[in-house]
Amino acid sequence: MRLDAKRLLVPVNGKPYSERTFRWACQMARESKTELHAVYVIEVPLELSLESEISSDINKGEEILARIEAIASEEKYKGLQARFLRARQAGPAVVLESEDRFMDLLIVGVPYNRRFG
Repeated sequence: MRLDAKRLLVPVNGKPYSERTFRWACQMARESKTELHAVYVIEVPLELSLESEISSDINKGEEILARIEAIASEEKYKGLQARFLRARQAGPAVVLESEDRFMDLLIVGVPYNRRFG
């Protein structure tokens, strides 16, 4: 499948469904020669400043982005732009990032829960 989008943003969180979504986005971006961006959002509690150094969360974000970069390499996608943001809530931060960077497409992975019965 070919995309008409020139810039694609995928929020990642380290969960298996997020990695599967990112892998699929890599394949689409490679085939379509689309610019691919990945973002991990560190959610900062209200009682802390957004500039607070939360080393455990930063380390987790760096590990997740390193894994995302490895997936991009496995999928032979070159030119990935990966970064993390600090925000109060991930959802609005991802939308604002998409707008600020003039993304054409935002792909969000969600978990699939199988129903019994």
